Amino acid sequence: MKRLLTFLIVFTLMFSLSTAKICAFENAFEQDSSSGDSGFGDENTSSLEFSGSLEYKIRSILDKKSDSDLSYPINSEAELELGLDYSRDNSDIKATLAFDDNGDVALDEAFIRLYYDDFDLEAGKMKVVWGKGDKLHVVDNLNGEDLTDFINPEYLDRQIAENMVKLNYYLGTGKLEAVYTPEFTANKLDREGDWMLSKVSKMKELKPIAVKEFGLTDALEIEDSLAGDESNEFKDGQLALRYTNSKGGYDYGFSIYQGRLKNLSMDKSAIAKLEKGVYRDSQAFLNDLDLHYDEVTVLGAELSSVLFGINSRGELAYYLTDDRNGDDPTVHNNKLAWIIGGDRDLALHNVNVNLQVKSELILDKDKVDDNPADIDYSEDYFTNMMVLKVSDDFNNQRILPEVSLMYNLESQDYILDNQLEFIVKDDTSIKFNYKLFQGDGDTLFGQFDENDYISMVVNYEF
Repeated sequence: MKRLLTFLIVFTLMFSLSTAKICAFENAFEQDSSSGDSGFGDENTSSLEFSGSLEYKIRSILDKKSDSDLSYPINSEAELELGLDYSRDNSDIKATLAFDDNGDVALDEAFIRLYYDDFDLEAGKMKVVWGKGDKLHVVDNLNGEDLTDFINPEYLDRQIAENMVKLNYYLGTGKLEAVYTPEFTANKLDREGDWMLSKVSKMKELKPIAVKEFGLTDALEIEDSLAGDESNEFKDGQLALRYTNSKGGYDYGFSIYQGRLKNLSMDKSAIAKLEKGVYRDSQAFLNDLDLHYDEVTVLGAELSSVLFGINSRGELAYYLTDDRNGDDPTVHNNKLAWIIGGDRDLALHNVNVNLQVKSELILDKDKVDDNPADIDYSEDYFTNMMVLKVSDDFNNQRILPEVSLMYNLESQDYILDNQLEFIVKDDTSIKFNYKLFQGDGDTLFGQFDENDYISMVVNYEF
């Protein structure tokens, strides 16, 4: 009820503001139409622009060579992105289409923006990124992520566009953003290929057990359910507010998000019962498994400034779930998460060093420690991930070497990415990568220990 009331209030405000402006605009149009003048004059100018990119990728996973001829498998793909931007003085439409070499076409983004004196109104399929972190965030919660290629693509490329309505209201130097999404899209995980998470692999191992107990049809139903899906029920909508401003050399912001966590939660004790042959039908198992996405409220703060010559940035978030006491094994505990970091140019050629640390602290861990069936059960309830990037440029920024390291301090697993980009022309680049995964098999990065790869990406912008 509270969420419904909040949504109605925000929607009413949006609608009232929009209606007032539109009515005034229509009145002006009606007054001028009698004289044969449209009332727009030169202000009704419009323009249509096309842009896009053609990208060709080649990748070879080095640890999956053939034992017979010692050759390495090569995967290649081409992708065309076509952007459309139609602008008028008081509105514009933006859309992006993605074409792959399988002939599939996807609508990546498509939305309309209406401009008024004190606010903008946007509606459509959008990607909205909040926070001051550099491609690393704890207050950015609106869009799910496509993790079918793990975290190899850039942060924005992993975001899944969501249907939403967004109000941008300008208050002096400040900006208030209000977002409502009628639907919810969860993270998309790889279910068959090289980048299938170990937890997904463990879920798929239930299939032979389910086939034995219930038959193939019911086993496939269970497998589909474990994959999760997007929801279009009203109760699964998302609502978020964010206020940002600048003062005294500091850029700051505060936000609140009401929605759901993007990964599935469940009652893991049902899996043990399935392995023991307790259930007589698949539906009873699914009912006990209680697949769901936890409701969550995220209170966030963000800050950036230049401190001691360092472009400093930080984010802080408190995740509040329904498990207020931490003793519900099927719902994630509350947690604190934060990012602290910055970058600085060194007095050594054109070297830039960028360091960020992302930390998470799961609260009430004493309620989880002795319960392996708890969704939060883990060896580490306080985790820290360091992201270090060192970059340089040569030949007037046409040769761009970069080395980056993502390292989990507690589990000691990491990704080492070595990249060299050549700007052949202003619109054409060639990028070479060697990416190394290391760690134990049950760690986030170590599970892909056999997925070290080299790649080449040719990109043409138009």
